[in-house]
Amino acid sequence: MRKSLIGALILAGLTAMPALAATELRTSSGFGPNHVNAEGYKVFLNKLEELSGGNFTGKDFPSGLVSPAEMVSGLQSGMVDLGSVLMPYFPAEFVEANLPSELALIGTNGRASSAASLEYILTCQECLAEFERSGEVYLAGSATPAYQLLTLKPVRDTADLTGLRVRTGGAAFTRWAEAMGAIPVQLPAPEIFEAMSQGVVQAHYNTPQDLKSYNLFEIVKSITLINQGTFNGVSPFSIRADLWASLSPEERKQFIEAAQYGSAAILYRFEDSVKTSLEKAKADGIEIIEPSDKLVEANKAFVEKDLKELPKRLADKGIKDAEAKIARYRALVQKWKGLIQDGTTEEAYVALLKSEIWDKIDLAKYPN
Repeated sequence: MRKSLIGALILAGLTAMPALAATELRTSSGFGPNHVNAEGYKVFLNKLEELSGGNFTGKDFPSGLVSPAEMVSGLQSGMVDLGSVLMPYFPAEFVEANLPSELALIGTNGRASSAASLEYILTCQECLAEFERSGEVYLAGSATPAYQLLTLKPVRDTADLTGLRVRTGGAAFTRWAEAMGAIPVQLPAPEIFEAMSQGVVQAHYNTPQDLKSYNLFEIVKSITLINQGTFNGVSPFSIRADLWASLSPEERKQFIEAAQYGSAAILYRFEDSVKTSLEKAKADGIEIIEPSDKLVEANKAFVEKDLKELPKRLADKGIKDAEAKIARYRALVQKWKGLIQDGTTEEAYVALLKSEIWDKIDLAKYPN
C-alpha cells in the first residue's frame, strides 16, 4: 500500500510538471536588416522550428549585437548561438578553410561556388579542425553572385583604375586591385556608405545588391560590369561547438536541413536582389558600363597569372599539397556547374546538397 502511495505521488508530480520550454536561439546574420543574409536567417529559423516541432525557435539580430569582424569571438563567448562567419576576416584562424576564397576570382556562378565550397570544406579534415579550434561547427556554404565595380566616377578602361581607392573584401580581390593599379582599402561592408560619402573610398568591389543593403543608390554614380569573382569564404550558419555537441543526431539533422534551406534562400534572393538593384540603378540614372576590351583582357591575364602563383603563396602559408587542393576545388566547381541548371529551384538545389554531400556524412560523429 505504501509503495502504491509513493508511486501515485510520483506520477502526480510528473503530471504536474510543465512541458519543457523550447530552446530559443540567439543568432546574428550580421549585415543589417536589408541584406539577404537577414532573409536567409528568417528562412532558417522558420524551417528549424517546423522541423523540430517547435523545440527550437530563435531571434535574429542582423546588426548591433555582433559585427562580422566580431563573429568568431561572439560565438566563443556565447553572445550568439549561430552567426555568419566570413573566413577571410580571420586569416589566421582559417588558413585551410580559406582556400576556396583564395580562388574567388574563378567564380562566375554563386550557386556552383557555394556548393563546391561546402563539399570542399566538408571533405577537408584540416578545414573542419580549424572550425573546431575556433569553437564552432560549419553547417552550410554560401557565395555571392558575380562581383561588379560600384563607383563614384566611371571606370571603363584600365587607366581609370590607376590610383582608385577600392574597398575590397578578401585577399583575391585585394590582389586584383593592386595588379590593376588601384589602391585596395580594407573595411567592413557596413561602413561602405560613410566611406564613399566622404570620398575615403571611390569604388566598392562587390555585388549590386549592396546598393540596396547599404543605401548606396544615393551616392554611386556608375557600375562597371566586370562580372569577376564570387565571394565564397562564408560559413553562413556557424553554430557554437558546445551547442552542437549537446544535440542528438536527430536534432543535428534538423539544424543541417534548416541550414541548407537558409543557404539556398540567401543564394536565390541574392540573385533576385542583384537583378532588381540593377534595374533600379538604371532607372535612377546610374550609368551601367560595359568594360573595354582592354580591361577584359587585363582581368583575364591577371586571373591566369594569379592561379600560377597561388600554389606557392598557399604553401608559404603552411598549406601542404596546395596544387592538389586547388585542383580538387576547381574540379568541384565544374562538377556543380554541371549539376545546377538555370531552372534549378531552391527545393531542387537543397535536394542536390542532401544527395551529393550530406547523405554521405554521419551526423552523429560530425565533424570528427
